[in-house]
Amino acid sequence: MNTLIFSKDKIELIITPINSFIKSDLLPKKPTVCLIVLDKNFEKEEMIKMVNTAIDAGAIFFMTFGDFAEELHDFIDEIIEFSQNNLTHIVTTFHKSEQIADIAKFFIYSTYFENNDCRYMMLFDTDSFTVCALQKELLLIL
Repeated sequence: MNTLIFSKDKIELIITPINSFIKSDLLPKKPTVCLIVLDKNFEKEEMIKMVNTAIDAGAIFFMTFGDFAEELHDFIDEIIEFSQNNLTHIVTTFHKSEQIADIAKFFIYSTYFENNDCRYMMLFDTDSFTVCALQKELLLIL
């Protein structure tokens, strides 16, 4: 699956493979909520780069979903905790076996309340039924 960018009013949704995101140029800094869908174990160096790139782009919330959601969540917490920067404002949650519709609703409706000028970014490791179903749910919401 290629990168998909959707905008409505002041809300932006980006759906992209993790590898494409890591290789891309930095996004302009903007409040960003990241949903990372991970169904396989991960390379720590790759995840450090992805998380730091997201933080540089304005990430304020990381949600993880999938078979390795809890492990990735704990790893992101370590990155935040041991950063030389003060990143205590960044929130993390993991969601392992919840319904796809519930994940999509939580992602869009319960992660950012300041104003509508924000970015939602779904990053995924493999193109799967879960990713496709989640993408459809997100597009229905927006």
